[in-house]
Amino acid sequence: MQSHAFDKAVHVAQCLELAILLEVSADKPGNVNFVVGFEGTNHLHFLASAVAAAPNFRLAAERGIAVSKGEIGVEEAGVGKIIRDCVAEVSAWQ
Repeated sequence: MQSHAFDKAVHVAQCLELAILLEVSADKPGNVNFVVGFEGTNHLHFLASAVAAAPNFRLAAERGIAVSKGEIGVEEAGVGKIIRDCVAEVSAWQ
């Protein structure tokens, strides 16, 4: 059973990582993409962010699965800490 939850968490994390990659690859007038960047940010920041955020996406998915199965309570999921750690990781890669 743990294997199934693990596979689901990995899949969710990969979907979130892909979402970041697709976001920066789309041509959006006025926003960062592969052609257009701004002072202080460009497409490379998005690519690095996808890599940096992936472990926290996986942890969040694992905790969410554990909550949905009743293995831990919502208050034990540590969502705030996961977000804080994710932001710190992404910032460190910029």
